[in-house]
This record gives sequence, structure tokens and C-alpha cells, in this order.
Amino acid sequence: MVDNSMVCTPHNIPQSVYVLLLLENSSGLFDIWPDLRDRYLGPLLQKIEVDNSSSPVITFVLESLPANSTQIKRPIVPRQYHTSHDGLLSVRFNDSPSNRLTYSKIQEAAQFITSKIDANGSVLRHIVIAAASPPLEETSAEPESGFPPGTSCWYRLADYLAKADVRCHLMLKSGQDWEGLTNLFEEMLQLQQITEDKTMAIDMHKIIVRLSSQRKSSQRDNKTHGPGNSGA
Repeated sequence: MVDNSMVCTPHNIPQSVYVLLLLENSSGLFDIWPDLRDRYLGPLLQKIEVDNSSSPVITFVLESLPANSTQIKRPIVPRQYHTSHDGLLSVRFNDSPSNRLTYSKIQEAAQFITSKIDANGSVLRHIVIAAASPPLEETSAEPESGFPPGTSCWYRLADYLAKADVRCHLMLKSGQDWEGLTNLFEEMLQLQQITEDKTMAIDMHKIIVRLSSQRKSSQRDNKTHGPGNSGA
């Protein structure tokens, strides 16, 4: 369960900042990795560090599949780095045809980042998802309580992350159907009542970038919004 007393607000300087980089480390992402790392991921992570220069910023890296492995034999533990630069340099790829993100992997990453707290004060959390192919959506064995029947799994996840005030950022290879992750991102903007940051220059022919800002949306921008009814 998320401890909302530790959530950072605009008037409360965070004592700690946690960033989780969740990567589909497949051959598909490898093809665009230099651009993705140098033009998009690097500047985003550096901006987070600069914007929070008075607080320690801890970066975690979690890949969809360990390097030199064809399957996950045990839960993958995110690796911790004290600079985003070191985290990006640590990324290794796996060309297994089955290597891609799943809803479950993203959910586990969400549980990890929301578990990060600071006993001395508020925290700020970011999750950055980079992928080359749409994540697989596994059907939940049991419906989650508290949501109407048929509620989208992406809405449930957005609700979970929004309650922890996690900022979500997407960096995705162009030319794919990103409905699930797009729904996650846009639901979170609505639930958190924040705006999308569109200041980064993007080559849309290669990469789709969706960034959350710290700026609250105006009441005029807010629309009546409810749980999505598509998906698992």
C-alpha cells in the first residue's frame, strides 16, 4: 500500500528522488538505442537530476530480460546507481525473440518504485518506460476489488501509480500500436491533474516520447473522467 504521507507536493522539497528506468532490452530497442539514450533518455534523466539538485537522486535500471538468458528464472532485482549516466551505461541487450515487456513486468516495476520511501520526509518518484514492441497483456486470474467489472488493467495500474504521485514517462519505438501504454500515460495525467511536458524536440519517425510535467492542469483542462472499459 502506498504511504501518501510521503508523497512530494509542489510546496514540499523532496528528501529523496527515485527514478526507475524500465527497458525492453530487445534487438528492436537496440536498433534505436544510441538515439534513444543520447537524445532522449539522457537529457530527461539529467533534467530530473538538475531540477532536484538539492536532493539525492537514485536511479534504478530494470531490463525485461537479463543479458545472456532466454528466460527469467527468478525475479529480476533493479540495479541501483547514484548517477543516471552510470545507469544508462550499464544497459545490456538480449536478442531472444521472446524478449518484451508484459503487463505483469510493468506492474512489478510499479510496485517497486512505489515502495521507495524516505523516513525523513517526502519523496518524488519517476518511472520511465522504454520499449520497441507493445507489452503483452495477460488476463488477470481474479478481478481486482474496488473497480467495476471490465475496468481496463491499464486504468487500474494508472490509479495505483497516481495515488503514489509517480511521474510516468514513455519512450517508444514508432510504428507500433501503443494503445495500452498510451492509456496508462493519459489516465495518469487525468488522475493526477497534471499536464504533459512537450518541450523536448522529437523525431516522431523514430521515437514517440510522452513526458509528465510537474505542472498542474487548470480546471478548464480537466474533463469528467472514469475507469476505462477496454483491456484485461
